[in-house]
Amino acid sequence: MENIKELPKRVAVYIRVSTEEQVDRFGIDLQKAAIEALIASKKNTDQPYIFAGDDYVYIDDGISGTVELE
Repeated sequence: MENIKELPKRVAVYIRVSTEEQVDRFGIDLQKAAIEALIASKKNTDQPYIFAGDDYVYIDDGISGTVELE
């Protein structure tokens, strides 16, 4: 049987920066560029991925996953 290439899987993106200290090292633009590059690297493989588009980029900017107790 032939190795049939699968149809591309559309990928949505979730980006999160929870603290001001993370902005310089892991900022929104840096994360988005890295994820888009990773998706592009999978475009011509046996299990291809494609970016679903800017409508499918979900961003949590400055939202912490912890609750600060006072």
